[in-house]
Amino acid sequence: MINPATDERPIRVALFSEINSKFGAPFLHALDSHPSVSLVGLVTTKPGAVCSYFLGEGYQVDLVAEARSRRIPVLRPVDVNSGESVQAIKELAADYFIVMNYQQILHEELIGVPAVAPINFHTGLLPKYAGLVPHFWMAKYGERDTGVTAHIISPGIDAGPVIAQRAMTLTGVETALGIRRIHERACLRLLHELIPQLCTREIGATEQDLRWRRYFGRPQERDYWINFGHSRCQVLRTIRAGYRHPGAYALTRDGHAVTVLSAEELGVVVDPAAVPGRVVMTSGEMCVRARDGWLRVLTVDIDGEERPPQGVPSDFLTTFRPRETGIGTL
Repeated sequence: MINPATDERPIRVALFSEINSKFGAPFLHALDSHPSVSLVGLVTTKPGAVCSYFLGEGYQVDLVAEARSRRIPVLRPVDVNSGESVQAIKELAADYFIVMNYQQILHEELIGVPAVAPINFHTGLLPKYAGLVPHFWMAKYGERDTGVTAHIISPGIDAGPVIAQRAMTLTGVETALGIRRIHERACLRLLHELIPQLCTREIGATEQDLRWRRYFGRPQERDYWINFGHSRCQVLRTIRAGYRHPGAYALTRDGHAVTVLSAEELGVVVDPAAVPGRVVMTSGEMCVRARDGWLRVLTVDIDGEERPPQGVPSDFLTTFRPRETGIGTL
């Protein structure tokens, strides 16, 4: 172990992040501008690939262009664990890997490369919400407790010892995009708080209690489908989870997809005889029957823009499918 009392060299950090990551961009800026850090390389997405989290947003980032403008070496491996990639990353001679929104899994040989430790920043309070797209699943389930975690990377996904966590409270009605932006700011604050500790080259960590672990995979198309046979609360959670990209969708009986971006509970009964999924256009408003009452659809996606539903063709808007049978592709 290097003696922190005698070693005052800047720590050498390799950043792993997706090319278009709005988590990774502020990490790159913070690490490169910190006087106690030498950002020795960016390991990012293979050419032609992007992270789906940030699609459909007007403002985009490009970590490769940003790194090159700062003269930071860039590696874009197709397989980060290949022998060639591991050797190239070894040549960066990093004390730490800092992983923030990088979607290739680091295998054991690569995990052992940094001189001090490989550290992942996760957007959840591990061991809960391990895995992919925590902001989607938190919106989907109306989560009220969230936070961010810095942990040592181990062979198990999001299972390594925890260095630090920061907890936060949600209202339970945030969209996935809103939760993601909360996480973006919280992860950056946690990085700034941890850098002084990392500079000692001695870090403490606590094993996770994996009895509480809950792992989530990448959302599938079915997870974005609005089932109007569910309660209004469940329907609204699905809509918030889909916001803003790709958006939650409802299917008409003949298979047309309508991407619903926002809705609210309606306190009146539009049609007492209506079954779940029934659509009524009244006074320019789209009202839909859920299992336990009515919802007003506020905005939908029309040609990539968020608009009121008046622009949706009304000739096929009679009923949305209330059951899972026959779900088609978008």
